[in-house]
Amino acid sequence: MQRVAVLIDFTDGSVMAIKQAEQLAAKAKAELHAVHITTANDKLEAANSQLRGFVAAHAAAPHEVRTHVGVGNVQQSAPALMKKISPDVIVVCTHGIKGIAQQLFGAKILKIAQVMHYPMIILHENNRVNIAEVDSILFPLGPHPEFAAKIRQTGVVAQALGASVVLYEIETPGSETDPSIEKNKNAAIQHFSELRVNSKYVFDEMKFVSAGYSRQTLAYATENHFGMISVMASVSANQIRFAAGDKENLVINEEGVPVLVCAE
Repeated sequence: MQRVAVLIDFTDGSVMAIKQAEQLAAKAKAELHAVHITTANDKLEAANSQLRGFVAAHAAAPHEVRTHVGVGNVQQSAPALMKKISPDVIVVCTHGIKGIAQQLFGAKILKIAQVMHYPMIILHENNRVNIAEVDSILFPLGPHPEFAAKIRQTGVVAQALGASVVLYEIETPGSETDPSIEKNKNAAIQHFSELRVNSKYVFDEMKFVSAGYSRQTLAYATENHFGMISVMASVSANQIRFAAGDKENLVINEEGVPVLVCAE
């Protein structure tokens, strides 16, 4: 891991995000880049000054944090700015479904992750985990055709943290194992082994009758004290395990479990 970026909107959540991103960057010996998106060109100078002041006030080593300000809509401007930085991971704190969430890093956070093209660690205002101290990542298996991206990006984060990965599958009653899931499982085991990342496979009986698997996945993560859950940003055509609404519920979960959203 060489570069960590953190999205800043000057809220209390962003204070936590920059502190956690800084600790992650320090552990990985990576650069830290603080990024803010302002609404108009005539606000650019003020936004740059505000971002530098925010970093000075809240970072432990502000002189080591590089700052960047983009102009426009977050979903349009942030991806272009991130392309220049090329981070290994982006850290952001979501506000859930309340208040400023409707404009910035709240209920729309999954849509932002889907256009960002880089993996994103999504924290929550009630976050219960220091991401730099995460020692286990829950890795739900699925048939997604772009699953290799999730394997690769989770491996980068797990290796930087020294964390183990649990490959987690929930049974699908009345049907045989999807060969795509088996293929993705074997590819993940091999890749993590090559990285010397400890991994194991867990098969769980279905416990909740629901449209998707987020409820049981989150319950398993909290009951077993996982520090992070890894999911794909997009929903494939053949993916019924985590449909869009179900995945959004997982990403903005109220239990405060950080979620690594992997990009294609």
